[in-house]
Amino acid sequence: MTSTEVVKAVLFDMDGTIINSVELIAECWSKAFKKHGIRIEPQDIYRVVGLPADTILEKYTGTKNPRLHNSILEQARKCFEEKMNPNTLLYNDVLETIKQLRENNKLCGIVTSSSCKRTIELLEKLDIIEYFDTIQCYQGKLRGKPYPDLLLSALNKLGIKPSQAIYVGDSYIDYLTARNTGVLFVLVKRSWNTHIVDKCSEKCIVISDLREISNLITNKIK
Repeated sequence: MTSTEVVKAVLFDMDGTIINSVELIAECWSKAFKKHGIRIEPQDIYRVVGLPADTILEKYTGTKNPRLHNSILEQARKCFEEKMNPNTLLYNDVLETIKQLRENNKLCGIVTSSSCKRTIELLEKLDIIEYFDTIQCYQGKLRGKPYPDLLLSALNKLGIKPSQAIYVGDSYIDYLTARNTGVLFVLVKRSWNTHIVDKCSEKCIVISDLREISNLITNKIK
């Protein structure tokens, strides 16, 4: 992105970026796998954050057994729903950030590997769905992250080029997705992902708070 190009859109990953859910997701995945006799620790899940659920299931079960996959996934979802607290789920730097971006006439979107059902339910429950101009979730028709399909689809819906957008995420998978799409990546540091910072080098800016994004855009990201 050059200093003469204007950032027209800011696209966000969901889990771990705007929603404080990764640690609980890792805990629930781990418990669900262990109930099926597969010893997977939360730390193992951190390494695959950002991938679609079917990819994670195939990786750690070593099979494509749909019955097994559905059983593990259902237990993980049940665990998450029982333990999540909607009052603390939204990071405290999110609302101010997206409101400011919209006030500055920037398009905002979500690009996530989560299912569309879960994505819409969470965004509605948190009462922030109205702030996003496009929501691109994983439907199975498009390849999941780190392939560029989801991010490209969101850009096409908004009618903008990769060079006119930034993608904000929290995982190495998000970084690879942005790089594969030709979009500048902004890594937001969260409690669980400090080990990723050194891995994200080319076309990557690291921030500690989402509220830094507006200043980055104002100062013409290079």
